[in-house]
Amino acid sequence: RNTQQNITVSFINDGGVDENTWRVDNSNIVENMVEFTRPNGEMYHGQKEIVAFSSNTVKPEYITATSSNPSVAKVVAVTAEGIEIEALAPGEATISAGIQGGSSTQCNIYVKELKIVPNNSSVTLYNHFYEEIGYTISPAWAADDFTVEISSSSDGLKCGYDRVDNRVIP
Repeated sequence: RNTQQNITVSFINDGGVDENTWRVDNSNIVENMVEFTRPNGEMYHGQKEIVAFSSNTVKPEYITATSSNPSVAKVVAVTAEGIEIEALAPGEATISAGIQGGSSTQCNIYVKELKIVPNNSSVTLYNHFYEEIGYTISPAWAADDFTVEISSSSDGLKCGYDRVDNRVIP
């Protein structure tokens, strides 16, 4: 990693050519650089994710990260691996990361709403009869931490939940 060093050169003897001829080897100096692995990304409302760097030559404390729309996707943390962001609402935001005096990079994040889609477009319910209402949660990984609740404008409709994933028994 690049670090600035202050050096003091002092000469012993009379300062002849042999004593004061020196050079700096800069063959290993690397330009300060940060770059995301992708230009675009997709997330779902409530999801946290690290937008990874494909290249990073500096410590996280030297990287500045911002969101163009923090109400949609906010910057949570800067790490050596990338920028951790949280999707707060459906919409679009550009995550920017940069190094003062060095490179910068951007990733457009598209935040989608979680969806619950019933298996049947309509269900007819009769008094004292039970009907399973199947549904699909999109994306599938969200089903692990998702609770489905059915409400009705009628006081006569009560719902009970069985222990089978993705089914509700009214």
